[in-house]
Amino acid sequence: MQRIHLASDHAGFDLKATLAQQLTGLGYEVVDDGTHSRESCDYPVFAHKLCEAVEREHCLGILVCGTGIGMSLAANRHPGIRAALCATELHARLSRRHNNANVLCLGSRVTGVELALAIMGAFLESQFEGGRHQRRLDQLNAPACGVATARLALFSAGMHASRAGSPFDSRLPLEGYACSKRICSITTT
Repeated sequence: MQRIHLASDHAGFDLKATLAQQLTGLGYEVVDDGTHSRESCDYPVFAHKLCEAVEREHCLGILVCGTGIGMSLAANRHPGIRAALCATELHARLSRRHNNANVLCLGSRVTGVELALAIMGAFLESQFEGGRHQRRLDQLNAPACGVATARLALFSAGMHASRAGSPFDSRLPLEGYACSKRICSITTT
């Protein structure tokens, strides 16, 4: 029996219950990581709980909040999580096929129950294709540094005063910048 984790905040509580019932009927072992009521709560708590379980158990997860945005933001802060906010069945299929998404995020206030069930079905039925998509996923694990980051750092440092103003303007001077895993240091002349 395949295990799947579900979690929601108060806004996603009812949709999560519907999804859990459907999954149980399909033969999945459903683990409910909360919330367990409609009482107002903080979505990051439940997103983090689910993501830690998905990373540890190498299984799939489904997060539900009002729009799905908050849950997807919280989930994607975990290095082993590839959370996809899906509004259509095509989003769900391609998130699995091309991005190897392991967490589906849904918005209960913007997605009807029937569509949410169809999206979940498409997500669960799809498999990662690998190949060129794996190469792209590998690039996501590279340090978040580069020319665009350096330009943004220059812009933030106020070096844009006499420039066009865009942090990505190719006219900004980039005589030297050095990147480490998460920090860029910039030198200009």
